[in-house]
Amino acid sequence: IGKGWYFRSTPLSILDFQNDVYLVPFGLGVGKVFPLGGSVANVFVEPQMSVYHKGSGLPSFQVFFGLNLQFPKK
Repeated sequence: IGKGWYFRSTPLSILDFQNDVYLVPFGLGVGKVFPLGGSVANVFVEPQMSVYHKGSGLPSFQVFFGLNLQFPKK
């Protein structure tokens, strides 16, 4: 998007054919890359809604978020 901001989408599907369990989410999120001290930080958040789910205990909505740090090699 610019100035370190970006869009992202990384839904992870679960397809368990033996137990007849399925989870197919759709997600669209946003992230930002910025300097943090002597390293580089990458933070993101991505809400994900299930397009299709079948099985006990599977979410219909979830939020995927994270923080990645890259440290310079000295």
